[in-house]
Amino acid sequence: MAIKGSGSPMEAVDEYFDMLIKSRFNEMFECIDLSAQKPDWISIGEVGTILTGSTPKTNEPSYWDGDLKWIAPAELTSESFIINDTERKITEEGRKSCSLNLLEPGVVLLSSRAPIGKVAIVGSEMYCNQGFKNIKCGPKLNNVFLFVLLKNNTEYLNSLGRGATFKEISAKIVENIRIPVPPIEDQNRFVDFFMQVDKSKAIVQKCIDKYDLLVKSRFIEMFNPFLKDTKYLSDVAIFLRNGANIKQEKSAKGYPITRIETLANGVFNIDRLGYADIFNLDKYEGYILQPGDLLISHINSGIYVGKTVQYHGENAPIIHGMNLLCLRLNDECSPTFFEYYMKTNDARAYIKTITKQSVNQASFSVSDLKKMPIPIPPKDVQHSFELFLKQVDKSKFVETVEPDHPAVFQNIHGFPSFGLIST
Repeated sequence: MAIKGSGSPMEAVDEYFDMLIKSRFNEMFECIDLSAQKPDWISIGEVGTILTGSTPKTNEPSYWDGDLKWIAPAELTSESFIINDTERKITEEGRKSCSLNLLEPGVVLLSSRAPIGKVAIVGSEMYCNQGFKNIKCGPKLNNVFLFVLLKNNTEYLNSLGRGATFKEISAKIVENIRIPVPPIEDQNRFVDFFMQVDKSKAIVQKCIDKYDLLVKSRFIEMFNPFLKDTKYLSDVAIFLRNGANIKQEKSAKGYPITRIETLANGVFNIDRLGYADIFNLDKYEGYILQPGDLLISHINSGIYVGKTVQYHGENAPIIHGMNLLCLRLNDECSPTFFEYYMKTNDARAYIKTITKQSVNQASFSVSDLKKMPIPIPPKDVQHSFELFLKQVDKSKFVETVEPDHPAVFQNIHGFPSFGLIST
């Protein structure tokens, strides 16, 4: 099994399951490239209804922290499938201020602004902002079939974006996209297979979560005695700064550059780097990542702010780009210890106190992060934790990525529909 990115077990499993789904999809319906827009295909508007979102014009406090789920495109990832909860909640007053329409379970979410082309399926009632053009499928179109079809055509959807300041797909454009609509019986048969794979993936995720809980417990056990021996982050940082301001282009090549998506799923993803036709590093020598550097998300959707990932030297050399902070520590503090400390309740609580929230994103400043108090255990204790972590990672791979593991290959019959499958 080919493993990309950081080599994390779940990333490898995701790639394997995605390969299974794509193979079955292509086997049943052939490789569908929506850019072909064949005349015998049917427009989405003929087999579904387009639903749009809205956003309050101001960030009025009384509009937020309510009970009504409200989603923005930034909350979708390339791994999104069923969305049951949202990071932000809107009040009834906020909903009325922008005439939000309720999205029911089963609606296909399609981000029409950056990141254009991300898709998911609504799992419970919610509202969305104007960055979505959503599709409520009619009786001839299975929503999970449409989800997989759109997910495999992200580049085409991106190409439909229009606008000088920022690109967006209009409701009319989405309505006119022509798609193949196989017999509903064939769509449903494919979705049966898809849901079996998704359930298998959930079983593997539980195996990985078991090890993550073990690491968390060990971390607390080892470092609790030293939590009072704190310093400020600035005391142990060689530097903490934003990256080089480089405009990245989709078709560009050259040396890779980090971007926000590089930290997706809490790992360093070498397949989610950007490019800007940079073939000479002289100008960016001070921004080349070194093994042990920590990348911190400081401008993002609120739940992802503070996410910290260690760079281990993958795919070097890599340029540190804008919108991710790079932290380089001195010998007092292990990068691995700091990476895991940033997942603790204490660290998350501090990040929350310094984070400023706007309508679509949250952020914190470098100066505020430098003031974060952190415990500094003895070096031998930090080293012992690193050795324990390596052993856990090895066990995680054996249990979840080895080809003969039953959790990956078991044939699961019967799956919950969550009210999501149109018939």
